[in-house]
Amino acid sequence: MFNQYGSRGPLFPYLRCSSVAELAQLPPRALNWKKIAKAAPSCWVTLARPRTDIFPARSAVNGRRIADAFRKIGFEVSCFKGVSKEAVTPLLRLAGPSALLCPSMNLPARLLPFAYAAAASLAFAGEPEASKVIPLWPTGNPGGWSVEGEEIREEDGDIIRIRNVNNPELTYFAPSAESTGQAMIVCPGGGYNILAIDHEGWEIAQWLAERGVHAFVLKYRLPRKDRDPSRHHAPLQDAQRALRLVRAGAAALEIDPARIGIMGFSAGGHLAAAAAVNAAADAYAPVDEADEVSGRPDFAALIYPAYLISGKDDPVIAPELPVGDSAPPVFFAHTGDDPIPAESSIYFYLALRKAGVPAELHLYPKGGHGYGLRNETDQIRFWPERMLEWMRSLPAPPAED
Repeated sequence: MFNQYGSRGPLFPYLRCSSVAELAQLPPRALNWKKIAKAAPSCWVTLARPRTDIFPARSAVNGRRIADAFRKIGFEVSCFKGVSKEAVTPLLRLAGPSALLCPSMNLPARLLPFAYAAAASLAFAGEPEASKVIPLWPTGNPGGWSVEGEEIREEDGDIIRIRNVNNPELTYFAPSAESTGQAMIVCPGGGYNILAIDHEGWEIAQWLAERGVHAFVLKYRLPRKDRDPSRHHAPLQDAQRALRLVRAGAAALEIDPARIGIMGFSAGGHLAAAAAVNAAADAYAPVDEADEVSGRPDFAALIYPAYLISGKDDPVIAPELPVGDSAPPVFFAHTGDDPIPAESSIYFYLALRKAGVPAELHLYPKGGHGYGLRNETDQIRFWPERMLEWMRSLPAPPAED
């Protein structure tokens, strides 16, 4: 993401640093307030070591990410919300002439002299490095599948949406803490219409990587209206292929090939469930050696999953989800006020238990839908820690050929 403003960029000599550690040793600098004001940041992060530095971030979530990263290297950090000059002026006075104003990645080029230095260690705007992207189908999608037009990326505040995916891919987030040996493929939601790639993809992958899990975000194809046999047909092909690619490359990344999971949010939860219970039925013909390994996930996590049941008066498990005793252990998180009824998780949980499959279900009273990691007030905010505890408790099954 930061190559555009990287070491060969015209602004980089302004700082001549390539890491957060070097950034922390910079002499005091200040930028023109009028330029900063144009960015209209919504969160300010102040750092003290020993001087006070001020970082405007494009959102409170981005501010928290920056703050957490700097705490790890010894800074005292505080976050302040506010977009007006009046709200920030007291912080400028606190900082005095040694203030360091560091713009975030979405600002104009003239305001980006600090971005490259922070990005390498912080995943500054949540996006991954291009070198970590793994195409799923290097010789083309199965059956020549394609959509017309370019891939579309839409940004609406803190939400990034992707649609019209023609080149599905995995994005790898390597562990930044001691590796657990586990890997997790993350399937963003979006109703099989869009992919909420940031808060249901990159953010959870970064969170997992910081806790020692090898995380991969799956950018999967979305169904073509009236052209695909089902809404999950092409996505399931991508999910099965992703599982095989990660397992085939596990040794190189020091991943335990018997501890590879898949998780999903909303429609992505449906996709993760489909991958978990349909491993015996290949959704595509083999294309290379990677397809010689198993496409079965060793565990699955379904976060406010959608489409798991059909029928309103007498719900049953959706026909494309044949639950059997070969399914892997499953974790669920859902809320009672979700517009996607919690029954979606409850019925699937009960079907797994009936089949003798270990499952763990967490139901919370409030939280709604589509929150990812961003709900900071309701009890549902604890779901990531509960999932991580569950993952750590799983016995490592024997690797499959």
